[in-house]
Amino acid sequence: MTVDTYFTIGNDQYEFVIYCIHYDATAMSDLGLNYAEAATVKEFYARDVGLIKRLWRSNLFVDFSDSMYLVEYSIAS
Repeated sequence: MTVDTYFTIGNDQYEFVIYCIHYDATAMSDLGLNYAEAATVKEFYARDVGLIKRLWRSNLFVDFSDSMYLVEYSIAS
């Protein structure tokens, strides 16, 4: 996990972003992988916005692809 970082989607930059990964614990123990190598989902959360991007991969031997990303948001006052 990384906290309080910046993240850009298209032309929009988000501050105070938390980056979380979901990983395959079995792959870590059986294959000797670290957290990043065993990751199956990466999620990025921005303060006062919520989930802004999710990357997903079907198995550990392919690249990540966009599963979901924020296009637009509005906060009512």
